[in-house]
Amino acid sequence: MRQLCSILGGLLFASVLCFAGDFEPKVKISGGAGLELGQVVHGSYLLMYQDYQEIVKGWQERFLYRLIYDMTMTERIRMVMDIEGQISFSYPQMLNPIETQGTRYLFFPERMEGMYTLGDQEEPYLQFGVGYFPYKFNPDARNLGELEFRSGTYPLYVITNFDHCYGKLLGFRVSSTLFGSLKQDLMLTSEALMFPTQDYSLSYVVHYSLARMLDIGAGLSIAHLFSTERKLTDPKDSWYIQENGDTAIYSFKGIKPAAVVAFDPKPLLPSSISDLLGKNDARLYGEVFVSGWENRKNYDSAVLFDTAQQMLQYYANRSDRTVVMFGFNIPTFKLMDVLSLEFEHFPNRYPNSYRNALERNLATPFNPVTPKQFAWRWSCYAKRTFLSKFFIVGQVARDHLRTTFPDLKLSEKEDVLKYGKDWWWVCSFGFKI
Repeated sequence: MRQLCSILGGLLFASVLCFAGDFEPKVKISGGAGLELGQVVHGSYLLMYQDYQEIVKGWQERFLYRLIYDMTMTERIRMVMDIEGQISFSYPQMLNPIETQGTRYLFFPERMEGMYTLGDQEEPYLQFGVGYFPYKFNPDARNLGELEFRSGTYPLYVITNFDHCYGKLLGFRVSSTLFGSLKQDLMLTSEALMFPTQDYSLSYVVHYSLARMLDIGAGLSIAHLFSTERKLTDPKDSWYIQENGDTAIYSFKGIKPAAVVAFDPKPLLPSSISDLLGKNDARLYGEVFVSGWENRKNYDSAVLFDTAQQMLQYYANRSDRTVVMFGFNIPTFKLMDVLSLEFEHFPNRYPNSYRNALERNLATPFNPVTPKQFAWRWSCYAKRTFLSKFFIVGQVARDHLRTTFPDLKLSEKEDVLKYGKDWWWVCSFGFKI
């Protein structure tokens, strides 16, 4: 309730400032809500350090709602406040802790950003932004991929969230759109979601569109470049031996490069055919992402000559940290907004987990206690809008789902769909205003 009052107070204060001036502010209020229903048909979870527990037809449910307050305060100044809330339920429900048996209510910002624009508001040749904002690196990704800002560096972990396929960044950005086809973003952002928090990363992203047919993009993020607490970013008890015999630290710092490409054949087709296709139909797209460009191979003799210890060569091969995604929007001839089929090759030999980062302050993966996981992920996503205000979204996938659990200490820190037989489905029914 205090969070909600603070938000409403901020909106009121901004409104007073605007109306006190000599200009006429433009205010747009929007939002919506949706009920998500789904089921983990088969999977497994690990609470604390107990044995893995099998999930069979585990019910998933939550209700999401949001309010967006978009105010153009002057010709150049704009402010967006986007608040999202949710009602969710724990999986699994347990006798202890008892809070898992009840309903969980959350309020959190989806976007809180102020912007100063030079040029057109939609395609500014220069725009400065500060605050908390969503950022989409891969415009075509619906579920998988979109990894530049939804992943760890050392250790590698990937996060997905149904129908929220984008990263969330806190900090500063400078954006530019030139010639209608060249878009650039330079961002200095603080880590707000995962330990070690408050470190600043520097990122640059560029996208270029050619004749509405070919889109290419590249990004480079120097993660944890500026550390606010060095002993957390470079933990002293996390070390390895370099080839020259020197000791080095397994640090959370690292360089994350990524690239995306998309091809749309519609401009090449006769108008009699292309006019029948929807905006998203027939697009073919892909993404390559490397979590941590630098190899950090341990030359400790105990590791090199002990077969059991060789698994501790956490970062010896860059290929273990390279994730490839590709997708295709199946033509539905305007029956659907989009129907996408995506595949992702996730070669990480360790569980997709941030357990070591949160619980041990280690920039190394959680040691595997299960057989090597199946490398391929897949997703089928569909969306249909009707009567202009209502929508239905459905997804069947083996992605990087994590179950909801209110206790951070006990919460699931790795995805529950580890093996080839694991998958889940989910549907969302809602409206927008």
